[in-house]
Amino acid sequence: MRKYYKYVLVLLLGAVVKALIAFVAPVAVREMLEAASLPVPEPGSIFLYGGLFVGCFLLGYLLNLGVTQLYLRFSFKFKSNFSRELYHELFRMDYQAFQHREAGYFVSRIKMLTDQAFSLAADSLPSTTVSIVTISVAMAFIASVNMALFAMAILLLPLSYFGYRTVNKKLKKMTADYQVSYADKFKNIFGVVQNIESIKQLTNYAYFSSSVAKHVEGMEKDSNELGLHVRNVNMFMMFLMDLLKNGLLLGTLALFFMKRISFPEVMFLNMIMGIYFGALGSLSGISLGMRDVRASFDFLEQELRAKAEKGGTQELLKVDALSFKMDGFSYNGKKDVIKNFSLDLKPGDSVAIVGRSGCGKSTLGKLLTRLYLADGVSLNGLPAKDYSLESLRKKVYHVAQAPQLFPGTIAENITAGLSEPDAKRFEEVVALPFMQDIRELHSGLSLPLRDNGSNLSGGQRQRITLARMLMHDPDVVLLDESTSALDGAAEESLLASVQELCRGKILIYVSHRLSTVKRASRIVVMRDGAVSADGSFEELKETDAEFRELFAAQM
Repeated sequence: MRKYYKYVLVLLLGAVVKALIAFVAPVAVREMLEAASLPVPEPGSIFLYGGLFVGCFLLGYLLNLGVTQLYLRFSFKFKSNFSRELYHELFRMDYQAFQHREAGYFVSRIKMLTDQAFSLAADSLPSTTVSIVTISVAMAFIASVNMALFAMAILLLPLSYFGYRTVNKKLKKMTADYQVSYADKFKNIFGVVQNIESIKQLTNYAYFSSSVAKHVEGMEKDSNELGLHVRNVNMFMMFLMDLLKNGLLLGTLALFFMKRISFPEVMFLNMIMGIYFGALGSLSGISLGMRDVRASFDFLEQELRAKAEKGGTQELLKVDALSFKMDGFSYNGKKDVIKNFSLDLKPGDSVAIVGRSGCGKSTLGKLLTRLYLADGVSLNGLPAKDYSLESLRKKVYHVAQAPQLFPGTIAENITAGLSEPDAKRFEEVVALPFMQDIRELHSGLSLPLRDNGSNLSGGQRQRITLARMLMHDPDVVLLDESTSALDGAAEESLLASVQELCRGKILIYVSHRLSTVKRASRIVVMRDGAVSADGSFEELKETDAEFRELFAAQM
């Protein structure tokens, strides 16, 4: 917030000036009435204060125009920068914690937090200051007329404060629950809509519309419950404020009939009290609105920052040795996915890891890149957890089966994650034979991608993610069924290029295709999370029944 202090200060000063201008009207009215009630009226005074009244309101209008322009510039700058910072924190979040909630939830919560943080800086802070200044000035004016009314006005402050504080306790919890529920339902709606190809294939649009409607109805129900409670609280507090305001007005009239104050002072006090109660209600409303801000900042502290990934301090500059010596690993303390697994690799090694679905092959990639934390993975003789996450992931690259593409062009997707891509390396990668059909698309590498590359084939998407890996030039590459959407000839061309550019690196294949497996100089067979066999293709073909069974249809 400190870097925006100039914006906040100007908005604050503008709001205070507008608040002070509001007092010109009652002062002008009082002076005009007093001038008119003199035995010999003073037209000059009446016109003077009338002109002052009009001039100040014109000044207030012009001030509003300037403040609005500044407000919009501040909004753009603050929200752009703050949301960038929040997404940076999101991307550093623990993978398991992220998966528990999923992307749609976090996008919704970050939007809420960004809006409310800006509102706090640009609206609540100036409004609170203005309310305090307004109440103070109004009470000074009331005291200048009658101390009894001043004492009554003083008593209203603690009544208002404790009244709102009492009702705000329940609202804070309700708001926090609502924000979580809203974000979850938004995530579920997004999860349905993004599967448009499946929806069209299944054709039962009413079914999916009902699925979305169920979540929308839940959102509206939660919103109505919270809104009803907020409305009831506001109505009660407005009733209380009106009651107190009318009590003060009756007190003013009583003093007038007792000839303790004059008629111009009655009019003056009536206008001042309107300003006073408006500021008091605004101050209480700000306190009530802070429930949203608190709930959002709780999300920032308890979900983003408290669940950030924790890496080591060592920098991984080059991988000279990779070792798996794992006794066990399970997701969330359930059945072990990895059991007695041991594997040692050095630069230049290529190994294929094979086994039935669910035996733990893909889990190795997530453990290697520290998406999940487990003991038993070491690099250069040090546990993987000792290395900083950034340096480890720069040198160890896991290419998953399902391609993940970003909004932007094909070229931007190939260089994703590189602030300053190597132009020579880029030209080398995109010129590879397996990229030919990408280059020959109607817009070539400049083609903008739709949602996760939906305007490309599965094989084209996999080519792009593999080209991205080659741009990053890691020391360890794990290809996890990452050519599954390619035909045999296309896969052969692609893997030949990958092998050539990854010469001298550690290359790990996870595949059900025999053609891919045979490229490795060593094959490891996994069964129930453990190594059941280890050898060359020829050795395993002769000695291991499970290996033969896995690839019987392809031999």
